[in-house]
Parts: sequence; structure tokens; C-alpha cells
Amino acid sequence: MAQWHAQIGGQRYGPVSEEEMKSWIAQGRVSATDFVWSEGMPNWVAAGAAFAQATGAIPPIQAARQIVYVAPLPPPPGTYAAFFCGLFSVFFPCLGLVLGIIAVINAKKARAALAADPSQYAPGSGGLTTAGQILGIIGIVVGVLIALGAILLFARRAFPDAL
Repeated sequence: MAQWHAQIGGQRYGPVSEEEMKSWIAQGRVSATDFVWSEGMPNWVAAGAAFAQATGAIPPIQAARQIVYVAPLPPPPGTYAAFFCGLFSVFFPCLGLVLGIIAVINAKKARAALAADPSQYAPGSGGLTTAGQILGIIGIVVGVLIALGAILLFARRAFPDAL
């Protein structure tokens, strides 16, 4: 059975079963203008539209015509930091090691938040997180190679007979 989430007065509740959501509507805990969402739905919709036949709050014809505007969901915290630090770690290889590590740490934080409650975050934000993580790893590898090259160059000039 589907698990439902409700947004009431700016707060999100759930997941709850469909039967429990119907009882919340019947009790007045969720009004027809509050928003609900379930897995597989592209957007949050008004509870009256989603449960029109069960509650009798809105006739089905009106529910089908009702347009609901909902603010887009944000990406998990750390997603943008992971992506941009990963991107800059590739384009600025001298800082690649540091920025790459920051990108990987933020990607891990974003993945943990996304795994904890995916309904709180924008769909598809995992892709941006993955891109940041991959770019961060590339930046780390390039940064390490540059650091090793610099050490080797310094050692060759400081100790010409040893190498």
C-alpha cells in the first residue's frame, strides 16, 4: 500500500499509510488545501484533489481541473558544494587535492541526507552529487600527481647526484 507524506503549515509529516491519511483528512488534521505526496507522484498535490472521492471534499471533476503550484524542492545540503568544488578541482589542478577532498566529503554528506529522506529533496539531485564526487576524485588524483611531480623536481634539483 502507498505511503503518503503531508505538508501542513510548512511542516512535513509522514510517511503514513493511505488509510491513516484518509483518517487525518476525516478528522480535519489535513485540510483539502494542504499538500500530499506519495511515491511515484511527480509533484505535491492538494489533499482534496488526491482524496476527493474518499472525503467528498471536492467533486472528482473539479479535482481534475484544479491547478496547484508548489515550490520546488531543494537539493540535499552539500550537493552544490560537491559539484562546484569537484569542477574547480579539475580546472585548477594546483588546488585539485584540497578541492577534491572537499568535493568528496560534501558528496558523502549529500548522499547521506538523500538516503535518510528522499521525499524532502529534489528528484535527480543524486546525479549532481555523483558528478561532483567523480570530479572530486579526478581532482584528487591530478593534485597528487602534481604534488609528486613537484617533489620529484625539487629532489632532482636539490640532490642531482642522488637521482
